[in-house]
Amino acid sequence: MAQFPLEDPDMELENSHLGRGSGYYDETERRNYEIETLDISVWYMQEFNENRLCLEEWKAQFHVEDAYIVRWKYKVSLT
Repeated sequence: MAQFPLEDPDMELENSHLGRGSGYYDETERRNYEIETLDISVWYMQEFNENRLCLEEWKAQFHVEDAYIVRWKYKVSLT
C-alpha cells in the first residue's frame, strides 16, 4: 500500500487560505494569516420552510439526511 504524506487541511475561500479556520501560515511567502470569526448564522431547511437556529441552544450537530445553510462572516488579517 502506498504511503502518502499527510498535509494539514487548507480551506481556501475568495483566494484566501484559511487553513482550519483559525489561522494559516504560508511557508512560501512567509506570511501568517489570522482568521477572526465575526458572525455565524445557521438555517435548518425543510421542504416548504426554513428555521433559523439559535446558536446558544443548538449543539452544532448536523444530521445526514437534513439540509442546512451556514453563513460564516470572517475577517482575514496578515501578520
